[in-house]
Amino acid sequence: MQKNKDLPASAVHPIQDKFGQVILMTGFTKQEAVALEIFKAHVMNSTDWADEPVNELTIKYCYELAAKFCSYLENEGEKESGLIQSV
Repeated sequence: MQKNKDLPASAVHPIQDKFGQVILMTGFTKQEAVALEIFKAHVMNSTDWADEPVNELTIKYCYELAAKFCSYLENEGEKESGLIQSV
């Protein structure tokens, strides 16, 4: 079963490749889209971001925070739907 964070962030659009085969174009996953929004907020709200180069640690933190956000949404959705989970 796919996790919520791995699903496409926007609608999936079927298109044909040059051989006429249908392929799906998905773009960002939900986790990637949330991480990008967190990163944008970090850059916009940081007054000294231009003085300090963005490093991998900042990007990794945004990605991990996005995973927690998506996990929270998934858990809340399961509570509301009444699904029984195996432990």
